[in-house]
Amino acid sequence: MLEKVRIKLVLFTEEHFQAIFADDMPRLGKALDVNTPETWTEYKDAMDALPVFYKWFHELGPENPWGSYFIVHRMDKELIGTGGYKGNPTEDAIVEIGYEIRKSYRNLGLATETVSILVNMAFSNPGIRAVCAHTLAADNASASVLKKNGFTAVGTVTDPQDGEVCRWILNRQ
Repeated sequence: MLEKVRIKLVLFTEEHFQAIFADDMPRLGKALDVNTPETWTEYKDAMDALPVFYKWFHELGPENPWGSYFIVHRMDKELIGTGGYKGNPTEDAIVEIGYEIRKSYRNLGLATETVSILVNMAFSNPGIRAVCAHTLAADNASASVLKKNGFTAVGTVTDPQDGEVCRWILNRQ
């Protein structure tokens, strides 16, 4: 579990996945010791990607830090989003991050806090050279969060699901 001032990140476990697959949010809330919304995510893409997250979970191993995390608001004891890494670092020692914050908790700096935790955790591993992320546009709320954390837009790449996306990078200092 990783904590900052207002949030903590909790690594997905087998118990969490089983609650999600069963569409049992009370069970997920009990496992996380938090209140849960009607669904663990607001994004259809995340629901569609759940089998991929689960596959990564088993490929990486349950204690591997390069997986998915729940974002929990500490004071409210509320599940407010998900985030994490898209698998192990690449051969070039780069890890990719992603994150989502529930609509009712947006514009409060919580995504910025989440990215800060993910970046700090990545760079606590001396083998990591850079952290990257992708956004649908170079000028949107996600881009603003990345800029606040020191990321720089470095061009576009083609994502198999989203098409052309803006690539952001933060190199180790």
